[in-house]
Amino acid sequence: MKELPLWHGVLWAALGLVLVVAGYRLMRVFARLAGAFLFAAAGLLAAAHFQVGPWPSLGIALGAALLGYLSGNALYYLNMSVNGAAAGHVIAATASIAIAGRAHPWASIAGIVLGGLLAVCFERPIGLFGTSVVGGALTAAGLSAALAGAGVAGGSGWLYGLLFLACAAGGTVIQARTTRDLPASKNKVEEKR
Repeated sequence: MKELPLWHGVLWAALGLVLVVAGYRLMRVFARLAGAFLFAAAGLLAAAHFQVGPWPSLGIALGAALLGYLSGNALYYLNMSVNGAAAGHVIAATASIAIAGRAHPWASIAGIVLGGLLAVCFERPIGLFGTSVVGGALTAAGLSAALAGAGVAGGSGWLYGLLFLACAAGGTVIQARTTRDLPASKNKVEEKR
């Protein structure tokens, strides 16, 4: 890795720690922002197609951005289900080829439906683990770059690996405990009375 300035490594590590601690919550915010940007871009393209002036174009883009922001959660789930459906198709087609020698259409259809449903059902654990892994990698790489930028000899690979694993595992546990929003059980409600 090329030697980077100290501040660069510190910034990487700080961003990594934010993902480790709050990555799943940020996924929701970014889904809304991504929806806003996507819809704003579509609005600008539509305005260019109809050749309206700059102010109406800006109004169309802002209105579309607001619509995209408000539909961000729907886009998030749509993205999760499409990714799961694609994975389900690949797994079902591969299994069908391995068992029957060809990709049977009904196996692919079942894989698509099951994959899409499972991705939506298990999106929280996937989100928790995924953001913790990315945050752990950023934290470990950032601290490595910061140490190198500070003039400390390159850290050992096993220390980098341990830090990465600790951040990924710790982040998954922290986020699982801080993002749980389960309804109270009947026994706890009756005990409060």
